[in-house]
Amino acid sequence: MSSLDIILDEIDSLSRKLIRLTECSDRLLLTDLQLTPAQANTLLGLEHLGEVTMNGLADEMLLHGTTMTRMVDSLVMRGLVERLTDPKDRRVVRVRLTPSGGDAASEVRRRKREAMRKSLQRLPESDQNSLLKGLRRVVALAEERSDGRCGDPKMPPGS
Repeated sequence: MSSLDIILDEIDSLSRKLIRLTECSDRLLLTDLQLTPAQANTLLGLEHLGEVTMNGLADEMLLHGTTMTRMVDSLVMRGLVERLTDPKDRRVVRVRLTPSGGDAASEVRRRKREAMRKSLQRLPESDQNSLLKGLRRVVALAEERSDGRCGDPKMPPGS
């Protein structure tokens, strides 16, 4: 096994562990808000985007359109998101946060920021900046690896 293969295996293992730990941490932070990590991330996406089409939201969240529709359905039922008909094209569905959804998104963001602050403040500022730089590079490599196919609402589920 080459040294590059060893590095690749460790990157794969660490990235999977990071995903699991982040999801677990988010679940713990969100339990009393009765939000799943995916729902919380959708609220944060809508907070960032404002009013957006369902396809635009699915692209932002890197989810298939049908998955996004189910997610939005659950948030609409909770009164956190509302659907709107586009006045220019009634076939287009737009979504946005309700005032309650905006409050929930702010609370999610505050909790996530505070949890991360507790961890990162133990690192020197130079390490914090190095971590950010490294994460930006990892994301750029992942985007390059996905070859533009992740988040495409036309992509079949499970592709």
